[in-house]
Amino acid sequence: MALTKSDFEKYRVNEVLARREEPYDVLSFQTDLVNEFKHYSENSDETGAELFRLLSAISSMLLESDDPNTPLQPQWQINGRRAPIPEDFNDQQLGFFAEIVDAVSEVNMRARIADVLWLRKRDHKFARLACASYLVAVDPDNPTYEMHNHAIRALQIATQLNDERLKEETLRKAWQLADKYHDEVDKFHGLWSEFLEKIAKSCESEREAIIDRIWQEALRIEQNSGEWVAIPAINLWEICADLSKGDREQEALQKAIDGLVERAEYNANQREFGGATGDIRCALNLQEKVVAKGAQFTDLYTRFYKYQKRRNMPLTKHVFEMGQNFTDTINAFALKEMGRIKGSTLILALKKLAKVPHPIKLEPSSLRKNADFHTRVFHFICPIWPAVLQIKKEHNEKLVSEDELEKIFANCDFVPKENLRTFTYAMMAGLKSDLVAVAHVLPPQIEKAFRDILRSKDIVTYYMSGNMAGEERPLSWIFQREEIIEILDENLLRDLESLLVGRRAGLNLRNDVAHGEWTDEAFFSENNTYTPRQSQIMYLWWLALHLCFTIKKDDSGNITYHPA
Repeated sequence: MALTKSDFEKYRVNEVLARREEPYDVLSFQTDLVNEFKHYSENSDETGAELFRLLSAISSMLLESDDPNTPLQPQWQINGRRAPIPEDFNDQQLGFFAEIVDAVSEVNMRARIADVLWLRKRDHKFARLACASYLVAVDPDNPTYEMHNHAIRALQIATQLNDERLKEETLRKAWQLADKYHDEVDKFHGLWSEFLEKIAKSCESEREAIIDRIWQEALRIEQNSGEWVAIPAINLWEICADLSKGDREQEALQKAIDGLVERAEYNANQREFGGATGDIRCALNLQEKVVAKGAQFTDLYTRFYKYQKRRNMPLTKHVFEMGQNFTDTINAFALKEMGRIKGSTLILALKKLAKVPHPIKLEPSSLRKNADFHTRVFHFICPIWPAVLQIKKEHNEKLVSEDELEKIFANCDFVPKENLRTFTYAMMAGLKSDLVAVAHVLPPQIEKAFRDILRSKDIVTYYMSGNMAGEERPLSWIFQREEIIEILDENLLRDLESLLVGRRAGLNLRNDVAHGEWTDEAFFSENNTYTPRQSQIMYLWWLALHLCFTIKKDDSGNITYHPA
């Protein structure tokens, strides 16, 4: 149905919009517009019903100022269905909006219609109307939460138009609103810093000034926080780090980490070990972005597991001594393994490395605990990886070829013969610290190896789907087969499930990597320090090496496991 401006006037839309005394944004009109739609539908007035259905649709979208290219998001999304977005309106409906937009008296609705037209038509006159309308809706003397999105959207449009005068006017009003949010902190909580962060990301010229303001506010809060660092200061340091680069980013990260550690200690002294654990977990996430991870990374892990233990959540039967004893234990383990491997031939070095006994055994009651698995990975990779570097130093520098490595793995019963070159490629990548290749190539090779073990026992690993196509059963099914459980050590099976299936520890390295969910920091290390995700990749590589030299066939073709 083609609507016209006369329909807009006939049905007195402006009077309907004026019923709201304090319209904070267009969502305020939803109830009235929907009621009008129902009224005209029940009275079989197709024109009135279509008019208010269309206005209800355009008012339903949520204004989110994070991305200037997609600022209007659906109000809801359920089971593949969603509420309207700008792309849903056809040319006829957009033509109607263009005809009425100047006649819309309510500023929020006028801004919304003009913004949809700008997003769809890219006509500058609609952009200017949207920007001007958003600015009118921003009243710093009577601030509301929704106004910060209006101000940011106006700034985004002014920036897209490359209009310095309009941008200056928008910034002036944005700063006034920011000052109000700061003055009324009890009412608007953390909105001041969130708003400034959005201004900085929308207008590069303001970035340094905003970083300075947030930095000074963080210092002020710290000075007045008493015996522990307040949460607002930590949040501000994180924002500074997010906005900054280089040395300033690193300094802000360190301040946030120091604040989290201080607050964790305060919580621990109050016997709030759950809060202390959460603080250290946040600190570890930030530590992954620090260039010089060094000893602090180990210190944070030590604190994390200590607080977990104090929560009456015992990690393992084996518990490392904390503090300096903890570091000494790891160093002694590393030196021992490096000494065992030093001077060995390549095949002997790999065999020794593959059979390093794991220092942490998980009790059956601990098999499903995420923290326990991370403990097991961390306390093993920290001391054992220097041994891998020892092999790399002694053998890769002598130009060991993949052909030589292939000859070694060709004699391993675990390695699929038809995938020998691919498997060797993944293992060579581990020796080269190429974590991208290890993470992407090795998981399917391990899966293939276990499928072959089941097939050697005449077990069918696929099923017929409804369209009579043969489909391979998932890896989770393989690891639940008695034939596999009987072969593997319970801890080894648990580790494989955690990394490749995610059924127990909540991880899913194989799936996340396949879908590109792991970012660059998961694969590239600096200064020979490693993040938890990098440790998981390296641990998977070691597990594959371990299986190569511990899974054997006897003379009768039976598969057996020899960890010693």
